[in-house]
Amino acid sequence: MLRRLWLAILFCCGLIGSGRAETPSAEAEGRRWLAHFQCNRCHDGSGLPDVPQEKHCTHCHQDILAGTFRIDQETLHTWQSHLTSLNVVPSLAGIGVRLRRSWVESFLLKPHDLRPALPALMPRLAITPPVAKQLAAALVPKEATPTPLPKGNLAQGRLLLESLGCATCHRFSGVPPLAVHSATFSLSTAQLQNAIALAPDLRFARERLQTNSLASWLRNPKQLKPDTLMPSFALSDEQVADLRAYLLTTPLLPQPAPPPFVRLPVLARRVSFEEVNERVFRRICWHCHSTPEYAKGDGGPGNTGGFGFQGRGFSVTSYSDVASGVLDDKRNRRSVFSPVSGPEAGPDKTPRLVAVLLARHKELAGQVTPGLRGMPLGLPALSAEQIQLVESWIAQGRPQ
Repeated sequence: MLRRLWLAILFCCGLIGSGRAETPSAEAEGRRWLAHFQCNRCHDGSGLPDVPQEKHCTHCHQDILAGTFRIDQETLHTWQSHLTSLNVVPSLAGIGVRLRRSWVESFLLKPHDLRPALPALMPRLAITPPVAKQLAAALVPKEATPTPLPKGNLAQGRLLLESLGCATCHRFSGVPPLAVHSATFSLSTAQLQNAIALAPDLRFARERLQTNSLASWLRNPKQLKPDTLMPSFALSDEQVADLRAYLLTTPLLPQPAPPPFVRLPVLARRVSFEEVNERVFRRICWHCHSTPEYAKGDGGPGNTGGFGFQGRGFSVTSYSDVASGVLDDKRNRRSVFSPVSGPEAGPDKTPRLVAVLLARHKELAGQVTPGLRGMPLGLPALSAEQIQLVESWIAQGRPQ
């Protein structure tokens, strides 16, 4: 009895431990996952250490567009003509006081087109539901208790959205189109272009934003997110109430279904590797499936690995690289031209390289193909003509 009492005293004083390791909090685990998925290679404001400039996808693209990337002028001009994605991405600064944890969790699991003017989307990473929950806990550590839905004048709220020039940047799908009134913003032309690209569709505000922080955001956005391009407005309490009411409670029409993808028949004319390489592989796929020498030791997530993905050893740098195939989960080589197996195969035994291109169209329509990750990762799907070109080249025996 005395021994137990003595041990209890020592434990309470911190002189001995419980003998069990402390379970990491969801927030701490989430921070570890932020590093695992290398969120700081695209997003600023993650709280992670800075990465070298050439490893930061967005900063690297911005340097190329600005002409400050150290490369010969001919290559620089070629790259500048190809860069349409990842030239600007939203930072993660301040999302903990603005966004709902449940929305962050669901968005990580099933990314969708949140910013209509931004070419790139959040990629569908290898995130499981438990990991998404931990990531959301790290990004939104303390979520305030939701406030009741606001009461305000919906008609006045809509008029305010129009008169303040909100439709200059924002789309609000599900409501009648907002009138675009000319408004004066203290932004340069380049800043306004970035603001338009980063502006989210306002239909998602009700599920995405913490209702109790929306009023502060409307009054002074920079107070919650210092790097935002959203302007501040001198709004009265009544105007804020009207805006919140319209944003959060106005009826929304259902989102229209995207037009179905129409797969084109293979071409009768000859398709060479040179044509496929110029129009597809080098233009779209090369950045994630290149050689390590191309990007200072980084062959991209599809080759040497990254963003939480194990290296698959697939490069499109040359004909022989494409022919060498990809590493499977057991680290064995397999051809990207062999038919897919399982429920995703379909009746025509689609080659895997074509199947992942088709799967990207399904992802953008809100569907996931079991066993496949749509390509290109986080970018717009290839056009029907581009997929037709790849499929025709494979069907013709992959001529050089």
